[in-house]
Amino acid sequence: MQDIKTRFLILSDTRAGKELIVPTTPVDVAIHCGDLTSIHHFDLRNGAKLTVYANPFTPSPEADGGFQFKRAEQHNFHIDKTVDIVITHGPPKGVLDMTSSRQRAGCEDLFAAVAKACPRLHCFGHIHEGWRAKLVGWRDAPSEHPSHFTDIRNEASAVIETLATIRAGKRDTPDLISENQNRSRTLMMHGYRATSHCANDKRPIRPGVTTLFVNAAIQPEDHEEEAQVP
Repeated sequence: MQDIKTRFLILSDTRAGKELIVPTTPVDVAIHCGDLTSIHHFDLRNGAKLTVYANPFTPSPEADGGFQFKRAEQHNFHIDKTVDIVITHGPPKGVLDMTSSRQRAGCEDLFAAVAKACPRLHCFGHIHEGWRAKLVGWRDAPSEHPSHFTDIRNEASAVIETLATIRAGKRDTPDLISENQNRSRTLMMHGYRATSHCANDKRPIRPGVTTLFVNAAIQPEDHEEEAQVP
C-alpha cells in the first residue's frame, strides 16, 4: 500500500442484524470480515494500491461447520510480505481472541503466518466479546515457532479500544460506570469508533514493524446488549 491516507470501515459478524447502525461518514474501503478467499489487488480512487489476503477458515472443536478445521490439524495461511491487509473470519492466537471464559480461542497457525508477514492491518471477528483494536509491535525477526509470547514487543504495543471502556463491569465504581455509559452513547451516536495511524499520528503503522489488529465483531456476546459499533 502506498503512503496515501486511506479511510477504512471494518465490521464483522453482523448476522443480518436489523439493529446495525451504518455510519454515513465517507470512507475509501469497506471491509466485512467473513467468507472471502485468496489474494486480491485493488487500485483505489484516492490513488492508493492495496494487496489483500483473505481466508475464512477457523479452528473448531468439531469442525462441523463451513470453513472450519479441527484444532489438532494444521492449516496453511500463505501470507507473503507484499500483503498490506489480512482479512480472516477468526483471530490469531493471543490477539483479541479472549473469550468470556478466559480462553484463548485464536488460531496458532494464523498468528505464525501474520507474525512472519507483518501486514499493516489484520481484521477479523468471530469472538464477539473480543471486540477491540490493538496496535502490535513486532520483534526484529520472527522466532522459529512464532507465538504471542515470543514475537510481540509489549512495550511497543498499545490497546486502542476495548469493551471494558464502554461497558459496565461487575466491579466498576459508580463513577466509572457512568463514564463508560457516556462513552458508549457517544460511540453509538457516531456509529463507529474512529482511530488514525498515519505517518504523522501518535501511533503510526510502520510497515514491517507494527500491525493494527481489529476485532470488528458487531454482534455482542449477550444478545440483550446493544450492537457493537464498527
